[in-house]
Amino acid sequence: QQRHPLLRVGVDRGKSRALLQRIRSSEVDLALLAQPLQAPQTARGLVWLPLLQRDFVLIAPRASAQKTPQALLAAHRLIGYDRSTVTGQLASRYLADKYGLRTLDMEFDSIPAILSMVGLGMGVALLQIADPRLLQADEVQVLALPDDAPRMHYALLMRQADQDKRNVQALVQVLTDVAKDIG
Repeated sequence: QQRHPLLRVGVDRGKSRALLQRIRSSEVDLALLAQPLQAPQTARGLVWLPLLQRDFVLIAPRASAQKTPQALLAAHRLIGYDRSTVTGQLASRYLADKYGLRTLDMEFDSIPAILSMVGLGMGVALLQIADPRLLQADEVQVLALPDDAPRMHYALLMRQADQDKRNVQALVQVLTDVAKDIG
């Protein structure tokens, strides 16, 4: 707001597929979204700008006696992220392929809600944490996964015709700076 006082930004949460359609229909100028599981092909007139990558990690209650992913997954209920999303699909595929887990005990579309539940000892979750500050509020431990674990790629998506607009360039700069700040 200080660097671009005339820039008006509306934040609207949605699933990547829906946001992609809103970009195509010119409903919004710019979207931050998880890149699809298949390598994104630049649809005619759209531009992907890679912004941020996040490793998936296993989130467990801090007080848990188990300390390895396999032991934690065996000892706790599994809380998953919405499987209709890229995040949920990547996590589900990895859990099935690596650990033979195909069923979730609970499923939500809110990472803060899942973190709260894990912090209360209600289970474990395989998540990517776009903003590490989310982990500060709950009694959780974060375990790195092996190198074969999935990685989430976030990108900005815009129409090619809009990429030179000053308001779009300003927002791209702000979001790039925020991505650098959160690591």
